[in-house]
Amino acid sequence: MNFENELHSVPCKIHYDGPAPVDQFFHSLREKVENVEQETGNSSTKEIGSLRGRPLVGDCLNLPENCAFFKVSIENDALVDDSSSSEQKNNENMSIMQLTLEQKFDRTIFWNYDSEPNRGDSIRKAIDWLNIARSLASNESLDE
Repeated sequence: MNFENELHSVPCKIHYDGPAPVDQFFHSLREKVENVEQETGNSSTKEIGSLRGRPLVGDCLNLPENCAFFKVSIENDALVDDSSSSEQKNNENMSIMQLTLEQKFDRTIFWNYDSEPNRGDSIRKAIDWLNIARSLASNESLDE
């Protein structure tokens, strides 16, 4: 399975930063089950997978309009020396890095080990907060 164009949130800690042969350890199947949430109208697709033999259950979550995840890279030579900056003079440990945008994602697959994905998952709570913030910031009247 090719994971190049997909963003997955897997419940594990990895103390490594670099390329990894994920396809050797992570396996995913998509079920043709479409769930539509009554409250938000967001749709999701149930996913079944495993990581190193442990079963996973996931949901494909579409992000709200005008929200996205980004994959960025930092080049080794991208550190910018801006010693003339007044902030730089006040904080000698600060460095400025140049990020390169590699990919944009408007959806993610969120995985759980021991429970079905639900409204209590951290990523769903974050999306709920984005929707709440958008509602509070809108110019619409509360009476409408």
